[in-house]
Amino acid sequence: MALALGLFWQRLGDRGPRARRMSGIPRAVVATSSAPPAATSSAPPPPAPPAPSPASERDCAPGMVLVDGEHCPFVAHKCKKPRPDGDACDEYAPEVLCEGTIRGARFCIDELEYPNLAGVKPAVLVSFTEARRACEIEDKRLCTVDEWQFACEGEAIFPLPTGVVRTASTCNVDRPDPAPILGALRDPFAVAGEMQRIDGRVPAGSLPCASAFGVRDLSGNVEEWADNPTGSTREKPFRSAIVGGAWGRGAAACRTVDTEVPETFTSHHRGFRCCSEAGPPAPGHRAHEAHKSPGGFRPLPSAPSPAGLPRRPAFD
Repeated sequence: MALALGLFWQRLGDRGPRARRMSGIPRAVVATSSAPPAATSSAPPPPAPPAPSPASERDCAPGMVLVDGEHCPFVAHKCKKPRPDGDACDEYAPEVLCEGTIRGARFCIDELEYPNLAGVKPAVLVSFTEARRACEIEDKRLCTVDEWQFACEGEAIFPLPTGVVRTASTCNVDRPDPAPILGALRDPFAVAGEMQRIDGRVPAGSLPCASAFGVRDLSGNVEEWADNPTGSTREKPFRSAIVGGAWGRGAAACRTVDTEVPETFTSHHRGFRCCSEAGPPAPGHRAHEAHKSPGGFRPLPSAPSPAGLPRRPAFD
């Protein structure tokens, strides 16, 4: 029997170190469930998702994944099978355009959406400010937009974490998304019941939705807060950015970003995950020197490769 229990973290009290870390985050709702809903896609079962690099255990805190490679600042993909409503693309062409100076990036990111626990639905109804505070309590920080996007697309620069084809059997997308009663979401006595009615989340890590780096659930399930360092706290574009997408029919692609939502706003669709600096690289680590992309479209690999294997298209 599925268990769905909403926890208001400010009421958890002192129940050990993990509970103490959560207790400073008001209004967040987290739930558990025995299994995700049945997929609506008729596609064949997807292959096993890529696993994180073995270096993650050495260079990152437990539960985090090492992201290490070369990141392109400006990217374009061609949609091969657009949807009539224009909100999402079912299949992209197997090629990518990269422009600008390619630079090295090396950091750690939570494998799962906060609270980064397998089998637990991600927290939602959290503001940008609360998300930043939650990460700081764990000696981490909110991921920047560039970090989140790179963890999603990999060095090959896929439009989706799993490649070029969008399927509900792989990531939690294209599920029913009922309109919420906003007053109920703000009412501490009604929010649990309302979330049960409209909730489309699945337990973190329950679907094979993983990027080449082994980071899970970057497309769908819940959209996530990310830090836009060049944004403003007072006007658009805001520093409080939203990346990815939730369980409905939105784009949910790696480069999907919205910088028009103020940091105080919350949503039943929105959660977050944390990042941190990586430990010193092992001897012999390949340095990533900045270099200019030659431009032009380049072919993509057939599918994301596990971390530690070649993933880059031929931009050199």
